Amino acid sequence: PYPSNGARRFGIKQISISIAHGPAVLYSRVMIEPIKVTLDLPVFAEKAFDTFTLGFGSWWPRVYTWSGDSLKAIGMEPQRGGRCTEVGPRDLDNGRL
Repeated sequence: PYPSNGARRFGIKQISISIAHGPAVLYSRVMIEPIKVTLDLPVFAEKAFDTFTLGFGSWWPRVYTWSGDSLKAIGMEPQRGGRCTEVGPRDLDNGRL
């Protein structure tokens, strides 16, 4: 998701990020379509990527974790294939970036 050197040189600040998750199996019976979200942000791609990954624990709602109120930490490794982890009553590897 990083802009090219040319984009940096010309000060291009707006990027689009697409986040996709799925298909997922719910209760081992129901298949859902991937969820896709696109955001246009007035920042460099590096800043958006760092905020999304390194700052994950500061913006992700606890209510959408397996640990809930027992959550100790949640985060993403800021690289392609980086782990999405949750530390709470159980240490969880929730997927890859």
